[in-house]
Amino acid sequence: MLPTFKPLTLLLLGLIAISQSLMGQSYLGGVYQRTDVRFDESKFTLYQFSRKKGKVKAKYFAQNANREFQRWKQRKNILFYCSGAFSENWSSSSPPLGICVDNGVIVNRKIDNEMDGLVIVYNGGAQQGGIAVINLEKEKVNVTQGGKYTFDLRSYKDRTSFLNWARDQGATVFQTQLMYTKSYGYAFPKDKMTHGKKAERRFLAICKKGNTVVHLVINFPESSYLNAAADKVVRYLKKQRFEVFGLFNLDTGGKDIMKAYDGQGHGIDSGSTSLNQATNLLVYYVD
Repeated sequence: MLPTFKPLTLLLLGLIAISQSLMGQSYLGGVYQRTDVRFDESKFTLYQFSRKKGKVKAKYFAQNANREFQRWKQRKNILFYCSGAFSENWSSSSPPLGICVDNGVIVNRKIDNEMDGLVIVYNGGAQQGGIAVINLEKEKVNVTQGGKYTFDLRSYKDRTSFLNWARDQGATVFQTQLMYTKSYGYAFPKDKMTHGKKAERRFLAICKKGNTVVHLVINFPESSYLNAAADKVVRYLKKQRFEVFGLFNLDTGGKDIMKAYDGQGHGIDSGSTSLNQATNLLVYYVD
């Protein structure tokens, strides 16, 4: 026998659904979406970029970010940009914190031993605009571009070889805080949810839904503990049937640089800091 529901039960079920996803907009035939979410007593916004057919691409600027972005963006449809890696200091000329290569130019050779997330942005080939993610604590970096190589970035010798490879291949690489990976789960103990100080948060998630790779930037504007906010985001994404390969913390703080567009060049959301203060930028666009 099929179950029956009283009107009050139906109302409660509807309220539960509303509590998980409030409102969404879809642009460019659905390859770019913006969704306001209410989940587990928090509100956050998802900017979702489908990698289907490679139409939407990612680009990263690690130095002279505003100047290089202004020069590069001509004849491109910019969908979204935000600050990416953390910076060594507050100056707009500051290099990103941790190992960093910008389109083959080595910006920072020093690895940060506290940050376990490595992000590689593809600048060319069949995977142009795609992103690979590595857990530096658990994994070595395996590359196939220009030959097959394996690098352990905790080793000085391997790190030097990796930087030479990145320079020769025109690669883009930056380091940031790792929060979660599919292979190893959370990068923090569950009893440390309230570790550190509360602040606004922003995350980059590399996921798969069905057979399509999806990048998501999650803007978490309420003041929250980092681990607690990351846990909520991962649980929400899994509930929405995203296969989460990696979740990384992006810089907000004094560099709350963010701008979202509607696919037609009209701004829809902005951060609190001017673009000309950018030390580095993560950009999503279509040609």
